[in-house]
Amino acid sequence: MNRLTALRKVEIGNTLPEDLKHIPSLQRLCIHDLTCSSLPDWLGEMTSLVELEIWRCRELRSIPSSIQRLTNLTKLTIEDCPKLKKRCKRETGEDWQYIAHIPQLQVDRRTQNTKTPTFCDKIRSFWTIHNMIGMRSATNFFRDPPRHDAFDIIIDWFRSLHSL
Repeated sequence: MNRLTALRKVEIGNTLPEDLKHIPSLQRLCIHDLTCSSLPDWLGEMTSLVELEIWRCRELRSIPSSIQRLTNLTKLTIEDCPKLKKRCKRETGEDWQYIAHIPQLQVDRRTQNTKTPTFCDKIRSFWTIHNMIGMRSATNFFRDPPRHDAFDIIIDWFRSLHSL
């Protein structure tokens, strides 16, 4: 699996093979219809993950504490996982402490930004988008709405380099 260096997204259902943790380039993982009660602890070893989606895992009861090690994870989506939904409730859920570091959390189509993005968060998002879709698209992605901070200066600089 570690030879799959160009694989960026995996969508998988029913089972979660441990070999997934050996895909170094994996940035987006979509899990659906699992019948297990918890996610494996090795999920925390998938440090390149930027986005994790969990769908229709009705028996899933908890998020592993190892998810805290996923420092590149910027979005977590949980849909139709009633037992997990309760544990991931903002501030009061039993698993909240494990996911509070994730900037964007969506539970059953309700988005909760867990924190205001920092300058570093913005640069990391820009760089991730740049690597996924290219410079022109990334600079256009951050064009609207107009902002006036250090991040905008860098985006304008990237735009000027790209237009040369």
